[in-house]
Amino acid sequence: MNTRDRLFLTAAVITTVASLCTPGTASFVRQQLRDFLPSAYAPIRMGADSNKVGPRLRAAARRLPADPDAACAAASTYRNADREPNEDRAGVLATIAAMHAVDVRFPAIPSVLAAEIGALAMDSKAPGRMEEIGDVAARGERADPGNALFPAARSAGFLTAGRTSEGLAALRRAADCPRWSDYQDRAADGRARLLRAAGGPNSGIVPFLVLYPMSLTSMDTSGVLRHGARSAADLAVSREAAGRIEEGIAIRHALMTVGGRMRAQSSAMVGSLVGCAIQSIAAARPGGAPAPLRESASAAAIRYVAWLRDSGHEAEAAFAERELANRRQARDIARRNADFSPVSRAMERAVVWQSASRSLFFFVIVLVPAAWLMSALGRRGARPGITALPMSAMAAYGAWDAWQVNAPAAFGCLALAVAMPLVFEGIAARPGRTKRGWRPFPFAVPLACALVILAFGAAPFAARAQRDLDGYARAASHGEGAAAAQRLHMPWPD
Repeated sequence: MNTRDRLFLTAAVITTVASLCTPGTASFVRQQLRDFLPSAYAPIRMGADSNKVGPRLRAAARRLPADPDAACAAASTYRNADREPNEDRAGVLATIAAMHAVDVRFPAIPSVLAAEIGALAMDSKAPGRMEEIGDVAARGERADPGNALFPAARSAGFLTAGRTSEGLAALRRAADCPRWSDYQDRAADGRARLLRAAGGPNSGIVPFLVLYPMSLTSMDTSGVLRHGARSAADLAVSREAAGRIEEGIAIRHALMTVGGRMRAQSSAMVGSLVGCAIQSIAAARPGGAPAPLRESASAAAIRYVAWLRDSGHEAEAAFAERELANRRQARDIARRNADFSPVSRAMERAVVWQSASRSLFFFVIVLVPAAWLMSALGRRGARPGITALPMSAMAAYGAWDAWQVNAPAAFGCLALAVAMPLVFEGIAARPGRTKRGWRPFPFAVPLACALVILAFGAAPFAARAQRDLDGYARAASHGEGAAAAQRLHMPWPD
């Protein structure tokens, strides 16, 4: 080996060791080496869904016996996130059973009860399921007094079951509560702890892509709350149509108040938008008017406020006007956040760097052994195709692996697999025999080492992109609406 090759090899070794020893990039480099690590220590594959890693995550939860939020996250892995709940009933029932077991292990913990309501909500149309939701919500109301989530869920259960008086009483209790907490912040932290226990990297992109489907139970809870709000609004419409206007306005006021709490204090933006929807439901069909064929939310709000003023309820009209203005502002912030959100840019950067470094890494594990093999076989008179074919097989494996992460990277690896024999037959080996056999490419070792440096030199950039995404994901689970408003330099409506 000449001096030039030694220098390149030394630089490649130093880059690899430095990347493995630096806390900010070590977990990312482990992702590149995951195919060569024992499965218990390899990071979870980026882009894998919860169904592929569910058994491993549930095993990790057993190593966290005192962590109820991690246990809830593990219980959520039975559901197939790629299918609707009604298309995966076995997974939904398994999730409900697992969540009930967590409730038995950790009784009277509000975050566990909220997660169990979300699991039951996935099967809300089954007979008796809404009554179960009401029972769990009753325990949550006792465990966390002052949180409007549990009486609101209890009201939805009662109203759906036709127990009108109990449902309206629970709705009034929800309106009297001073706060709304859906515990999505604790759920997100529990998912992150579960991932770390499973041996995954301490970065945001893997929890976001792997574990986000486990947070879908919160969306199912939102569906139950919307259904309960429609039932309550229908009662208000029927009572107003019967001339009992004060009773109808009282129901609408309670709905408007609960929706406002949810809009202002939900951890995630989706919860805030559901709160906005509940406020819109509360303003629909004032006075028992028939539902219009087409009417925007803004037009319905104007009509509701005008009806209140015409009926002599000036104070209620001012309250509704203020709440509906806050609803419009929250929706505007959500729309602008969707248009200018940093999560899409952070996701793109993370995926690009991850795919680029991963592809470079496959080039490395192909070219490094091939450089030496070519030199050895070339001196023995072997044809270069002997080395080109195994290199093509390795590149094809790289294309299969990259396909699970990013399709363009897969096509790049596939193109490499097709071109590899031509490249090494026509360029690397430089056709033409010598007395010692086929002449090896003199820059094969420096090229392979340069790719090592590039592959692991990209780790800091990929790690930074992942940290950016992690920061957004944490902000999204600890007050996404307020964080979005601050980023857009707009006040978040309380």
